[in-house]
Amino acid sequence: MPLCKYHGVSAWRGMSDELAAASAKPGDWLVTAEQALVMLPALKPMTLRVWTFRGRLTSAEQTPQGRALYWLSDIDALMRGDVPTKTPQTPRPGVVYYARMRDGLIKIGYTADLYTRIRALRIRQDAVLATEPGGRDLEILRHAQFGAIRHGKTEDFDAVDELLGHVAAVRDEYGPPVITPRRAISA
Repeated sequence: MPLCKYHGVSAWRGMSDELAAASAKPGDWLVTAEQALVMLPALKPMTLRVWTFRGRLTSAEQTPQGRALYWLSDIDALMRGDVPTKTPQTPRPGVVYYARMRDGLIKIGYTADLYTRIRALRIRQDAVLATEPGGRDLEILRHAQFGAIRHGKTEDFDAVDELLGHVAAVRDEYGPPVITPRRAISA
């Protein structure tokens, strides 16, 4: 692919064979963020970053240099307030975990990567009492369910019989927590 001598970004029009077969956008442009900012002067760099961060704009593919490529029509549609034709990526499945903290309280939290979260909390793996599949909605539901024993606005709860019974029921239903590091993706 030729590179633009002024910007050091990919300067080509069209689609890869895979995207051409899957897309109903013949003639649409795949552009880098820098190219989109030049082609659409009303677009602000921070707006593009926010759309990407929130999942409203997902990259179609990457240049050999690792830069994300976006459909120009999707960026234009977002600027007009329309929903882009590409569907956003689905969030990774996660778990709601119940962990006994050093102070004896039970922490109810959500994570998509339990191994990394437990390391960040600096607790032993056997301190994780139970996990149940679910997302932030389930975490919020559990916080409301045990709100009477909650410590302030934290995710920590008193270890009372009601909560310990719920943790035991979750462990019985879903088995003991499985805490394994995510495998490294080989190139």
